[in-house]
Amino acid sequence: MATRDADIAASERLAESAARVKSRTAASSSGVTPLRIALIIGIGLIAAPFIFQMLGGENRALKGADMMDSFEPYMTEPRITQFQEFLGVIDAAEQEARTVLLPAVAPVATTPPQQQAVRSVEDWSTRWRAGSGESPGIFEDMSGMVGSIADNIDNFAAVRALPPFFLFPFFFIVPGVLVALLARSAIRSQRAGRGTGKAGKGLVVMGVGLIAAPFIFQMMGGENRAFEGKSMIDDFKPIMTQQNIGSIQGYFPVIGLAEGQLRKDIVPLAPAGTSTPAVADFSARWNTISAEFADFLGAMNDNLVEYSAVKALPPFSLFPFFFILPGLMVAGLAVAAGRAH
Repeated sequence: MATRDADIAASERLAESAARVKSRTAASSSGVTPLRIALIIGIGLIAAPFIFQMLGGENRALKGADMMDSFEPYMTEPRITQFQEFLGVIDAAEQEARTVLLPAVAPVATTPPQQQAVRSVEDWSTRWRAGSGESPGIFEDMSGMVGSIADNIDNFAAVRALPPFFLFPFFFIVPGVLVALLARSAIRSQRAGRGTGKAGKGLVVMGVGLIAAPFIFQMMGGENRAFEGKSMIDDFKPIMTQQNIGSIQGYFPVIGLAEGQLRKDIVPLAPAGTSTPAVADFSARWNTISAEFADFLGAMNDNLVEYSAVKALPPFSLFPFFFILPGLMVAGLAVAAGRAH
């Protein structure tokens, strides 16, 4: 009788053991696989900033933050309007010099220095208006640059309204760590036969949070800041090059020489009664104009590396989907794992 009871007890323990094995096998086949995928997604989010070199490598996020800080004083409507006004001052002086001053002075410019002054001003006038060959004139080239920047004031403001660039890596890393930890906890819970538990619910919440993030930050919907950022980066491509900045910096010695010749040699030679208010305004404001443009071009030149780093990031318009797609997958996998238990 005792032997029979022992056999029954052994059979019951064997049945319980078989049930646990069956339960774990079912969990392994139906629930753990989705959770493992969620775990991989979490690890992928952690790795993303390093893959994109937002941290480590080029530290593109930090360079993007530096570029935004350097450009901020110039990317305002009053400042850009001032640059456009400066170009208008120079343009008005060129027209006046070409149509009024040079015709009046050329006949009385008899000495070699005077004739050289006339030629210098004529050279500036020609280059200002037309340039040579397929190259644009100075006025067209500089106006195009300032105009492109003016067109992106709102785009810059939209990007500036996003969280600071240096925080971007952590918007991947922190959710990635949480997703990975929750997925690991849910896997353990299922292996113990308890379902996905609170960790599974936490994964759903994290997925929804990832989906919501681009909308909260108005990267999509609202201002569409991510798309405006892409437009700004694209529009700056022809501007933010060493060749372009060097060419524009090279215009200023030409303009400066002409201003000096006008002020010291040409205007004093003009016959009495010759009115040249635009040239006078140009000379009076030249020091300010050249200094302001020098600072502006200097900031552009100093941030060529930073701009290249930002340009090397994935297009801004894709960033919302780096949150939305993982969010959809994490939430869906967590729900699937919970239902399969």
